Amino acid sequence: MLGKTPDRFRRTLFALLLLTGAFGASASLAAGTNPIDPTAELETVEGNADPEGRDPLEPMNRAIFGFNEDLDDWVLRPVASTWDFIAPKPIEYAIENFYDNLLFPVRFVNLLLQGELDPAALALSRFCVNTTLGIGGIFDAASFLDLERQRADFGQTLGKWGVPPGPYLVLPLWGPSNPRDSVGLLVDGYLGITTFFIDWPILIGSVVADTINRRALLLGQVEDLKDASLDLYIAARDAYGQQRQERILGAEEAGRQRDEELYFFDDFDEEEW
Repeated sequence: MLGKTPDRFRRTLFALLLLTGAFGASASLAAGTNPIDPTAELETVEGNADPEGRDPLEPMNRAIFGFNEDLDDWVLRPVASTWDFIAPKPIEYAIENFYDNLLFPVRFVNLLLQGELDPAALALSRFCVNTTLGIGGIFDAASFLDLERQRADFGQTLGKWGVPPGPYLVLPLWGPSNPRDSVGLLVDGYLGITTFFIDWPILIGSVVADTINRRALLLGQVEDLKDASLDLYIAARDAYGQQRQERILGAEEAGRQRDEELYFFDDFDEEEW
């Protein structure tokens, strides 16, 4: 038999997987979304290169990106497409709402750590309303009461504390990240305390169900991005960086910083003029 420590570590890993659906990471990666919020849409601006040197691990990242994409093409997307054909959209959204409600401890604790008391109170209110009126989170009853969805994770918390992100990093099975956000994922996995009260075989089944359902919800978004991108790797990298910057700084401040970078970046050869 395994001791308590290995069992707790194993459950922490399952909690991590439950946060995003690890095998659905290639879908989040391709869609340019944050793993904590895989259905969030972003307007991506595809760059031509890495002018600021934020991706020194690009050869390795591209290899892992290719592996994730192949896994998605050969395994996840066909299964998700079948599920999408069978299940009505209301069922898919009900499942998504249920798993999203389980992320309350992660969001609530991180909002408190960031000093965001009002958003933390909103997160608590949403959880209470959706767990009761929403029948365990199956229905998003809180949105009808104008209780906005709150997003927070420990990578974001570290960013607000001033910890630099480090180089862009693609994780196998997971998708886009960086050293700071990777540490955040480990902490967030441990915060998923509800998973410690469920047997690990059930957790595995939950991860599989959540992953397939999330990928089904992303089918159209991922295909649209693939069709619109000359280089899917760059598009996903830029979208992830943009989203994380907006989560940490706020959309207005992040946009201002991007405008300043574009203004001061000399993107033409003066000898041509």
